[in-house]
Amino acid sequence: MAQDPTRTGSLAVVRNALANPNLVKVEAATAVAVLGHRAYGAVLLVVAYEQFGAGGAGLFAMVRVLAGALGVLAFSAMAGQFRRERVLAGGFIANAVAVALLIPVLQLHAGHWLLLVPVAIEGFTHSAPLTIHDALLPWLADSPAQLVASNAFSATLDTAAALVGALLTLALLEMYGPSAVLIIVVALGVLAACPLFAIRGIDTRGGVERSRLVAQLAGGIGVLRRLPNARAVVLVTLLTAVIACFEGAILPSIAVDIVHTSVKGTPLLQVFGTVGAFFGGFASLSAGRRSLSVSLTIGLLVCASAMFVLSAASGPAVAFPLLSLFSLGMVYQAVSSRTLLQSTATGRSLDLLIGVNILIHMAVQGLSSGGAALLNTTVGVRATLQVAGCVAILAAIYSLWRLTKVEKQAPTNREEVDAIKHVEAFRPLSVAAANQLADALVTLEAAEGDVVVQQGDSADEMFLIGSGVFEATVDGKPLRTMQHGDHFGEIALLLNAQRTATVRCVQAGSLWHLRREDFLRAVTGNTTTEAAMTAIADQRLADAGDTE
Repeated sequence: MAQDPTRTGSLAVVRNALANPNLVKVEAATAVAVLGHRAYGAVLLVVAYEQFGAGGAGLFAMVRVLAGALGVLAFSAMAGQFRRERVLAGGFIANAVAVALLIPVLQLHAGHWLLLVPVAIEGFTHSAPLTIHDALLPWLADSPAQLVASNAFSATLDTAAALVGALLTLALLEMYGPSAVLIIVVALGVLAACPLFAIRGIDTRGGVERSRLVAQLAGGIGVLRRLPNARAVVLVTLLTAVIACFEGAILPSIAVDIVHTSVKGTPLLQVFGTVGAFFGGFASLSAGRRSLSVSLTIGLLVCASAMFVLSAASGPAVAFPLLSLFSLGMVYQAVSSRTLLQSTATGRSLDLLIGVNILIHMAVQGLSSGGAALLNTTVGVRATLQVAGCVAILAAIYSLWRLTKVEKQAPTNREEVDAIKHVEAFRPLSVAAANQLADALVTLEAAEGDVVVQQGDSADEMFLIGSGVFEATVDGKPLRTMQHGDHFGEIALLLNAQRTATVRCVQAGSLWHLRREDFLRAVTGNTTTEAAMTAIADQRLADAGDTE
């Protein structure tokens, strides 16, 4: 059983994440992809600066993320219609193909505006992991504690991969040129897809019906309108996107104007930034011990401090540690904001929420990259850093004020989730599947003497007891007494059979009932739960009337 992160150390949190083999496969695949993405990003910054000057990095980033916004709609539509991990694998392969398109353009020394075409195509495919990864984890995690652990472990592993990617680029770029690095990125993209095809034991589609792209967008906007807590978290993630884009878009200028090196030293700055991100990921392993909103605020204040000091610094001795500190803060806050967002919605609503969040996120990134490029060329890199620092402070203030309330209110269906987890057969369910079942529960009040189910009646639902006392009888003979935490009628979820017992309320209380179709939609593909439910039903039938 997953451990509570509030009571365990960092190593125990890592063990919690590693205990789920499906989570390990996803994180290993994502880490390999991140390695390639970081190497590609470093090459892109150098090429952009060489082709377009100080504003080039911002221009390339704007084209990449605006194209990615379109990709979000496509991949969000596929998530749910197909197994999410298969869509993610397809996204990695498509991204590798897109990166390969850039190689001949560089080799043929085509016009620099032509470079924007493969950059836009790669940006479209790059949105796949952003869209699907965060929505996939709740379908694989066995408990909320394991979800927090997997988010923290993901951040640590991804930053370690990013560090390797930056070092790889730094070593190969000068000796072999951009094309050699891009060939390796292509190979890594294909390799990243492999572990995802080995995920077993759960159908991550969640029983979602096919819908058009416009319907996906409208559905996501509908979720945002319906959930004020989700809107609050999304606003903070958008502010952090502005901060990250400002830093990324002006990184070549930081190398030239503050560190006083050449633009080809940009990957070295990324190396120091990634070192800080790695420590931020490691620090986030303990994020579950305190309020997530407080952790998020701390991370944003660290980012603001680093940017303000960097705006007044000069030389590598000061700049490198500050870049590390900035990245530490960004990763630390990202784990908290990701977990908070995952707690504001469940099931398909979470898919739609993450999809529209990333769509808005990438649109904001595109505009922020363009704005950073304009500021950088107009007022200089130091003033641009100060603007980003002010945005970080605003985000920290809002986070502390608003997200503290969000955290206290999530999840809204806590009582129902606890009831689901009381059923032994439902304990192997992922966080997303358990939440989906909890959302499907309907509350019923029972007075003393009420007959809940009658022996011989048709059956298509089961009941979970919230309070009160209930007695099951077969042919008028008492079978057993049930109370809070017990359940009956599970045979109805598996078999089209008549009730085998009568259940009467002997002390007023409340129940939840769960329909067969809702049960099947949530647990289809979870072999452990299906086997457990079948075993329970067989045992109850063998006991001549079971609990019904």
